[in-house]
Amino acid sequence: MELIAVCPPEYTAEAASRGFSVAHACYTIDKNGLCILKGAEPRGGIMLISGEGELALDEKLRSQIADECAVRRFSGVFFDMPIRTYTAVESIAGSGLSLYLPNAFHEGAVAVVSSAISGGSFEAHLRHAFKLRPASGLALGLELTRMDFTLPEKSGRGRELSRDELKSLFDKNRGRSFFSEELCAFYFRYIADGKNHMVLFDNERSVSRKLAIAEKLGFEKAFFYYPELRSIGSVINYRDARPRE
Repeated sequence: MELIAVCPPEYTAEAASRGFSVAHACYTIDKNGLCILKGAEPRGGIMLISGEGELALDEKLRSQIADECAVRRFSGVFFDMPIRTYTAVESIAGSGLSLYLPNAFHEGAVAVVSSAISGGSFEAHLRHAFKLRPASGLALGLELTRMDFTLPEKSGRGRELSRDELKSLFDKNRGRSFFSEELCAFYFRYIADGKNHMVLFDNERSVSRKLAIAEKLGFEKAFFYYPELRSIGSVINYRDARPRE
């Protein structure tokens, strides 16, 4: 499985030196069209475009993207933003460039399936994607989960924690946690202001398990945000990472 590092410009050289393919997170879209971060000089890999609101792709913007991909020798485009209509971007998929869309299952595009779940089975979550697209049309979006749920939680979304907040709560819990085979993540419980909480989080072992399960099922690519996971050994040395019983 190919791991693709999503990198702001300041991390690109480091990720490339470690042998990762790179998705260049240095493009946005504003009222004037495609914009690149000042000082960024990406070359090769994948163009990653983010922006606020839904993307409305007109002929001018399509042309700007195609020209930039040709100049920078990009192999594909990752739209990390909502898209108003798929027909607006399908011309990109037909131009010889790979098209990546987060959690969107369309013919001709690669659906990037998030690893972040808060209920059910991680493996079942990935298996369901194969009912919608073949292996060649899927990639894993590897995310580092750090979430605090107030129980009972019906929405499936808790409060996102910073690294320091997680460490503080973990230390207060005396470093005790448990591994959920179903969620493929660690968790611990605590009580605050009379309310029960559950904290769900990833570490090197859970990330290793998720990568191994995705690879076993047939995922051929996985995207990960390099600044956040660059110190996780099971990502950096993923070919040697296997589930520990």
